[in-house]
Amino acid sequence: MTNATWNVQLTVNLLREKLNNGHEEARRSLISVLDRQEYARYHYHEVATRWSELMTKASSADERWRILGWTSSKEERDLLNEVRLVMSANLIACVQTLHAIPDTLAFALFHSLQLSLPRGKDESHINAGSVGRWLAANPDLAIFSRVLQTILTSPTFLHLQALSNHGKHRSIIEDSMSADVTGTDTVPMRLRFAGFSFKGMKYPIVDALPLLATEFDRMSPIIIECGQMLNSYLELSPDRAVGSTAL
Repeated sequence: MTNATWNVQLTVNLLREKLNNGHEEARRSLISVLDRQEYARYHYHEVATRWSELMTKASSADERWRILGWTSSKEERDLLNEVRLVMSANLIACVQTLHAIPDTLAFALFHSLQLSLPRGKDESHINAGSVGRWLAANPDLAIFSRVLQTILTSPTFLHLQALSNHGKHRSIIEDSMSADVTGTDTVPMRLRFAGFSFKGMKYPIVDALPLLATEFDRMSPIIIECGQMLNSYLELSPDRAVGSTAL
């Protein structure tokens, strides 16, 4: 996973200088975007470290069976169950944290760019999809819409989004370990999310850690770019002159 940050302090200073109101809401959301990236990184490495430790023990078929729980030792089974619990909890936390980033970024953009809610809408409608559409309708701000759309339309994000929403609203998609005892797989063991269906779409079985790492690494430079774009936009605005943008 890559290290993704931007000079958020510059952004915060510009918000304070340029905005008539809303700069505190924008500041908190911008900080939350960066915090969520760090939380996702933490959850990922909690899983990856334990998975790596298990893989060092998976040198033989017998050891792989033991890792899967086929052992006569209750103490060993209890230890493995504890490791599995920690990995499962952190996998779900990583999924949900990554999934939340676009909506948090959209809330930050809504306030940073001083958008106004369309008639009949309230703050519950401020999310990545809605803000992206509102920004796209304004030629001066459409570039920020493309940032959100780039995040939202990736196949890896869509898979992650479905994992998160299914887990929040229906049931948690289970992760599972499998072992190759035939010697035909390229890796001795795999940690995967189960396949599932959600809102008419089918999502296949997928290796868990590569999915999370791929989406984190894809999303991070997009967030950096968005921060740089926001700084450039604000720097060109007169002090206290960024007014509410009607939609």
